[in-house]
Amino acid sequence: MSQSKSKNKHKPILVVHQPLSAKVYKAVFKPFESTKYLDVHALKAANKATIECGTVEAPGVSQTVAAEIQNGMIVALKPVACKGCQPKPGKKRSESALRKTNEKIAEGLKQKGIFPTRLPIPVKISPLLGIEIPIGPIIIVIGDDFCIEIWNGNRLCWWCLFSPNGCIDFGPPLP
Repeated sequence: MSQSKSKNKHKPILVVHQPLSAKVYKAVFKPFESTKYLDVHALKAANKATIECGTVEAPGVSQTVAAEIQNGMIVALKPVACKGCQPKPGKKRSESALRKTNEKIAEGLKQKGIFPTRLPIPVKISPLLGIEIPIGPIIIVIGDDFCIEIWNGNRLCWWCLFSPNGCIDFGPPLP
């Protein structure tokens, strides 16, 4: 592979500096092999369960992800706290600053003609396949934090290690 292709592969697709500093990358979801052997019937019977299901990988970062399961359906994907990952002292993020940053990210991606993959939440768990999450490339944000952003139609939801989690509705569904 040529060096220019390698450089572009690790280049963020969007950088936002205000109100919070964030870099947006397309990431790859790699499921754990063990998810093939889960007791799907037990998961369907459980009201609520959380299972570490794989990793999300972006340039220089690999983060374990947990699937939140309710009544046999995956309703959210969340980053799992990692060893050595600590928020920077004195850096507190407000919910409104994170919301405004995500709005800027959504607008910046739309202007570039990049529409994040929409995860059809909730995702069914198949008795034959176990957990098979059709994520494809998803957008993650790395600043002083690690966040996963997932689109569901016109709704953007995010889950972060050290910042508040939330969702934004953007009106009519994106094309």
